[in-house]
Amino acid sequence: MENEENIIRFLSNQIIDTNEKKIKKKKRVFFDKRNWNQCSVSHFNGQTLDQLKAIAQCFDNDHSKFRAFAILNKEMILKSGSIITTDPVEKCEFNSHANIEYIQFNLEKDDHFPPELDLLLEKMQKEAKYLIDESLDEPIFTGKEYKIDPADQKSRTLI
Repeated sequence: MENEENIIRFLSNQIIDTNEKKIKKKKRVFFDKRNWNQCSVSHFNGQTLDQLKAIAQCFDNDHSKFRAFAILNKEMILKSGSIITTDPVEKCEFNSHANIEYIQFNLEKDDHFPPELDLLLEKMQKEAKYLIDESLDEPIFTGKEYKIDPADQKSRTLI
C-alpha cells in the first residue's frame, strides 16, 4: 500500500466516526468543502505511515483530530479526468502534500453540486482502502484495514 502508485488522504474525526460499534464515514472522503475544485492528499514519497501520522497529527486542532488514512490508486483518479498536483506545505515539513484537482467540473463554491462529481466521489470512496489508527496516542501507526461495506446502500459503513 505504501507505494508511489497510491495517494493517501488524512481523515479526521470530522470525516470518519470511530467511536461507535460500527465505524462510519460521515462525509465525502475525497472532497474538501473549502475548495470544491480540489482535495488535499499526500504522495507517499518514501514516507512511512508512522511519519505520515505525525504529519497528520501536526494539523490537529480543537475541532479536528486525525483518525485514519484513506488510500486510493492514482490511476483511478487520472482515468476520471482529474489530475494530481504536487503542492508542498512548509508546516510540519509536509513535502509530500498534493491535491486532487477535479478540473473536469470547474466549480465555484455556490454552484449546484454536479451529480457527476457525486458519482465520482462515491466510486473513489468505494475503491479506497481505509486504515483506522487503533492507537492514536502512540507515535507508531497501528492501523487496521477496512473497506466500504458493499451491503450499505449509503456507502457509509466500513467493514
